[in-house]
Amino acid sequence: MKKLFLLSFLLFLVVYGFGQTDIKFDPEVAKQRVKDKVEDYQYQLNILASTTNKQTSRNIARDAAKNLFMKQGGYYNYPINNQTYYDKCEMETVNKYRPNNIYHKLVKTYLDNLAVRPYNVSITATKDIVVDGLKKIGNNQWMAVAHIGQKWISGNLDRPSYSDITFKDITVFIDIREDEYGVSYIIRLEDCKVTGVTDVPVELQ
Repeated sequence: MKKLFLLSFLLFLVVYGFGQTDIKFDPEVAKQRVKDKVEDYQYQLNILASTTNKQTSRNIARDAAKNLFMKQGGYYNYPINNQTYYDKCEMETVNKYRPNNIYHKLVKTYLDNLAVRPYNVSITATKDIVVDGLKKIGNNQWMAVAHIGQKWISGNLDRPSYSDITFKDITVFIDIREDEYGVSYIIRLEDCKVTGVTDVPVELQ
């Protein structure tokens, strides 16, 4: 009986112990990977929003932006250790004239709508991306927050009618994998939450 118990315990260690080994986590590498992913998102966002680009290019940029998010910016399930969590990727938007009214929609819906708007929109970064809030949430799974600023200009190409600078926090999931080629950081974006909005007069753009 003792021998059987010992064999069962060793099998448990092999399956659940050695199989759950933590991979060495480098926070600076993780932060840089997150910055790269967010920079890519902002790059694609400006392409898909601009009417100066062909619709085909806007659609390609829309799909590329979706692929940066959990489940292409929709509803998703995410396993953490032995549990599966169900959630959605949510985009918050705001208007400078009603700064306390925050609007919510799926990220994929936001990107779909933005890619077919008939009037021009320019979305550019206004500040360096800051990544913090690194937190371990599971075996080789981490979360972080990326802080961004976006300058939004919309209206006719020759005469913009609206502009603001919106500040957002983007939730980021980091999964670490290791194979014969080394350690890789799989970065996926999730929620984009508004943290503030400021006015930018059109004549000062």
